[in-house]
Amino acid sequence: MNTKAVTAENTSIVSGIMLLAGTCIGAGMLALPVVTGVAGFYPSLLISTCCWLVMLCTGLLFLEATLWMERETNLLSMAHRFLGPIGKVIGGITFLFLYYCLVVSYISGGAPLFQTFFQAIGLTISNAAAFTLFTGLFGTIVYFGIKAIDRVNWLLASGLVLSFVMLVAIGSKGVQTKLLMFRDWKLCFFAAPTLFSAYGYHNVIPSLASMMKQNVSKLRLTIIIGTAIPFAAYTLWQWMIMGTLTPTQLSDAAAQGQPINLALQNITGNPWIVTFSAFFGFFALVTSLLGVSLSMVDFLADGIKVANRGINRLFLCV
Repeated sequence: MNTKAVTAENTSIVSGIMLLAGTCIGAGMLALPVVTGVAGFYPSLLISTCCWLVMLCTGLLFLEATLWMERETNLLSMAHRFLGPIGKVIGGITFLFLYYCLVVSYISGGAPLFQTFFQAIGLTISNAAAFTLFTGLFGTIVYFGIKAIDRVNWLLASGLVLSFVMLVAIGSKGVQTKLLMFRDWKLCFFAAPTLFSAYGYHNVIPSLASMMKQNVSKLRLTIIIGTAIPFAAYTLWQWMIMGTLTPTQLSDAAAQGQPINLALQNITGNPWIVTFSAFFGFFALVTSLLGVSLSMVDFLADGIKVANRGINRLFLCV
């Protein structure tokens, strides 16, 4: 009996970690070295560490505010209590603007990849069909709630990890220590805005609090480990890219609008890099989409003050 209880608790923590880490890690990670590469690896590591610690601390503070509220309350109720009516309006508008933009970007990036995968198995579908199927499939998963999202997210996060490991295993063969020694400390601060956005996960904290029944120790552990995983992934990816491409090659790739994975493939000569990058990009997009969509549905339910289930949840998802 005790063993089952412990297993259920651990599963809940691991699920929360995967949801939080998946929300942080987006396909934009592939382009991160373009922004940080001009400063060099060690300056980038410094600013990335600072941004991670700041976002970790703000997440823990936001968790504290969340736990002061009743279960299943979200940002609008929190803003109204702590910031008043004006704060509620400003918070609501900015939240909707940011996360609707993110959903649009995830769908516009994910649907063409969805279409490419269909083509790879010999099926041709139109752009409209690709967008409809992509949005309908993952929107349906969000409708069925946190358990469905958790199970699908496990599969997607596993694919994300596997594709990333394969990408690093193939691409890291050309890393040169001397390239990692390049440093231009004054340029590292320009990467801060991008790095702050790369650790964006705060929107899922109210949903995680409900999912974990406001268990403080589990939630704190989830946030610490769930943000440490993206930090490790970003560091490893930047180490590989900056150890393989010179700052000039990174700048040229940015100026020409060339994807960094394609530049890496040109240097290493390995055609699998673009393939695994495509898989990684798809899994990263979808795990982020699920986290953002879950938080938006919970946000809207709290704002409209309706029960987040049944026909109401269908309305919120639409």
